[in-house]
Formats: sequence, C-alpha cells, structure tokens
Amino acid sequence: MAAPYQIENCKFLNELTGNEYHFVFCSKLENNRPKYWSNTPFEKINIHILNTPIVDFKNLYLNLDVFSKLKELKPDVIIVGGYNIPTGILSAIWGRYNNIETVLYLERLLPSGFIKSRAKKIFLYFVSKLFDKIIAVGNDAYKEYFHLNKKIRNIPYLINLSRYGSTFVKPANKMVDFLYSGRFDENQNVINVAKAFKILSQERSDVRMTFSGNGPLEVDLNRICSDELSSKRIRFDNEYASWFDLPELYRKADVLVAPLNHSGWGFVIQEAMASGLPVISTLQTTASSEYIINNYNGKICETDVDSILSSMRYYVEYPLKIEEHSRVNENIFSIQNYEYFITEFDQFVSGVK
Repeated sequence: MAAPYQIENCKFLNELTGNEYHFVFCSKLENNRPKYWSNTPFEKINIHILNTPIVDFKNLYLNLDVFSKLKELKPDVIIVGGYNIPTGILSAIWGRYNNIETVLYLERLLPSGFIKSRAKKIFLYFVSKLFDKIIAVGNDAYKEYFHLNKKIRNIPYLINLSRYGSTFVKPANKMVDFLYSGRFDENQNVINVAKAFKILSQERSDVRMTFSGNGPLEVDLNRICSDELSSKRIRFDNEYASWFDLPELYRKADVLVAPLNHSGWGFVIQEAMASGLPVISTLQTTASSEYIINNYNGKICETDVDSILSSMRYYVEYPLKIEEHSRVNENIFSIQNYEYFITEFDQFVSGVK
C-alpha cells in the first residue's frame, strides 16, 4: 500500500544515495485511511501501482503482472516488504530464478494462538530461503529472525521526522493535553483510553484530551464522549489538508497515549517522540519496546482502563516529568536522523557493508 512516508522515502533514497530506487505497490491508498493521505502532494519519483490483491492466495494469478513489471525495471536488487504478500513471494522467486539479490524487509510476527503461531514460523522459515538478506524492523524482529539468516540488520522503518519537533517549552502549571492519534479500533484500545480519560477528568480540572483518527469504533467513541463534561474536555481533530500538516497535531499536545494490543512497529511513537512528547504505550508495540524506558522517557502500561489511567495520572501529578521526558525524546531523534538510516539502508541492500 502506498502510504505518504513510503512515497517520501522513494524520493530521498534516490536523491541521497545516488542509486535508483523504484517502489512497486500492490494498491493505492486505502479508503479507510486518513483523508489527508490522498491530499498530500509529493513528487512521485519511480512509483508504480499494480492494483493487485494484497493478500489473496486463492487468486494468485491476479498477482502475476508483477513479472511484467520486474522485466520492465530490470532490478539489481529486489526488496520485499512482508512475508505473506503473494506479489512479494513471486518477486523473490523471480529474483532467484534470474540470479538477482533479494532482501526481506520485515516487522516481527504479530501474536497469535499456539497452532497459528507455529504455522507462521514454519511458513516464514521456508519463505526466508528465497532471500539473501533480511532487514529486521526493530530489535524484537532482529532477535526473532536472526536464526533464519546471518545477513541480517536491525533498521527501523524509514520516516522523515525533520518536520516534527516542539517549538516551545510548555509551562508546568498549565493544562495537561493528552493525545490519541491512530485508528479507532479494538487493537489500539481507543475505547479504554476514552474511559480512562473520563475518570481522570472527573478527578482533575486541568486535563484535556484530543482524539485524531477514524475507524470502526468511531460511533462508539463519540457516544462515550457525548456527556457534558466530556464535550468540554475532549475534542476531535482530523482537519488536515495534507500529511505535511500532521506535526501541528503533536505541537498542541503534551503526552501521547497509545496502548496498542500489538503492532509490528508504530510510527505514531516516533512522531510523538520527535515532537518532544512523552509516550504512554505497551511493550507489545515494537517501537515502544525499542525506544521507551518506563519512567525515563515515557510510561509502559497494560491495555486495561486502570493501567492506562494510572499512567495518565502520573503526568498530571508530576507535570515536571513532561518536560524531562520531552527533552530525552527530542535528543534521541536528534541523534538518530533520517539521513543516517537512509544511508544505512542503502549500504546494506547494495552490499557496501
């Protein structure tokens, strides 16, 4: 799927490395993604859309047009994102047949039941044999896949965070503004976040909450937030002309709340940290596991209402921690800059190191 950050990566990989990258996507922007994605102006360098099913092994023949695209592009290296995408597997097979180096670019496996988990690992074991190298997205993925291929590197997802960053120091005696940014669904526990904040707002008069996103639980979320007190303390903010306007959402906030059940990465964590926000999240979110240390630059919580509420209370009761954690997070991403990861990515896939 062609997301804005991926299109931007294509632009900078070509500009900064001197190599020629082509991004081939299975489909265009999904209809249930934020509207501002499709309104985002990019210089679309080397973007190709196949319009094939993302995961549909029953109709595998619909993915065969990837062969025509590969013949047209004549790549030296094929990088495949994800292990269960038919188009990606066919690309790796084509690469093997034509003696072209193949790289698997992969998050950690999402949790599932014992039988399904074993089946995934067995399937991945055989699929991994199609690839010469693996890029693991995060340390959790690296530890999970190291036994599959010794040519492996931990490289977080490439995302340009240079436009993020706080523009002022928020005073400790002001309202504490919490932010939820993401899908309104069960995996991200948006309903539990709303319930936790409602309890907090009944206890304290110096808190506010912003919800930004959309999804299947939008009606339920609006219903929960419809009482008089909630309508004064909670706002919904989705009015963005384009993806480039998203940093403004973080500049208005003090703390991000993102208690996901699971996530293979979690861009929202990076965006918030680069904006100088402490993060409340779970260890089941790979980016949080990678970057957040409890009570040092954020709070690690569980997904239930009480745990989320306890973490939110922490920043209200100790407001100076907001600035302290903010500075830590800004420093992390001032060191780990976009150009560095672009270069590391390019050198690994091109065989420089």
